[in-house]
Amino acid sequence: MTSWRHGVMSTIASGKDESVSDETRIVALARVFSGSCDDPSALADARNDLEARAAGLSEAEGWLGRAVHHEADVFRQADPAVSSDVLEVVFFENMVPAQAISWALETRAASLTLQRCDLMVATPGSFHGPTVGSSRHLEQAGFKVSLEYIDVRAQALDQYRHIMRSYCGPAGALLVEEGTLGSFRALETVATLFRASGPQVPWNQIHLFEVHAAPIEPFFQHFDRAIRQVSSGNFETVFGTLDEIRTVPRWVLCP
Repeated sequence: MTSWRHGVMSTIASGKDESVSDETRIVALARVFSGSCDDPSALADARNDLEARAAGLSEAEGWLGRAVHHEADVFRQADPAVSSDVLEVVFFENMVPAQAISWALETRAASLTLQRCDLMVATPGSFHGPTVGSSRHLEQAGFKVSLEYIDVRAQALDQYRHIMRSYCGPAGALLVEEGTLGSFRALETVATLFRASGPQVPWNQIHLFEVHAAPIEPFFQHFDRAIRQVSSGNFETVFGTLDEIRTVPRWVLCP
């Protein structure tokens, strides 16, 4: 087991920058926390506590890796009064073992409040690059992890998967292959295992990728180019359709 740190991000994985084959069925447990992340000391304590409590997970069947992302910059938000602070994702192959589900529901962390815990699966054709993200990209100046919380209308989920499989996924794969992105990882909710009471960011999809974010605007041009290369579509038409069936209530950048 190899571990490394970059800024306030802490990742434990079975191997640095490891990818899995396209045939691998990737599933995940995603936990969203809120807390006082303005205090670096409290954040460090919470991160270390999370890591200590997850120590035994690497022995679970099918374990692929784990990542913890702390929000640093808000790129887009629908409601400033409703936020999230930390996302923890644990990846497995084929299925999430019962012991991992018990861990996710029963363990907590210092200074953080569990807001939600979801069982997730990789969106078809839309999970490319290292399972836990590319530390190699994060070591380069200007790169951050883009984290999108996406809410797709229930009746449009099949249409959304088709768009991801036909356009966004292949475009993301091309950008990962050429190095513009460190990874392109899309996950969709299978079941929400826990949800705290009170207002929360609505979502049923999470997208993660490492991107040069200083500034982030050139990414959209790269994505348009990639869509045009892998299909007959373009950014405007693809995302015009997506805007009709989904919202992005929160989009943040993480170190």
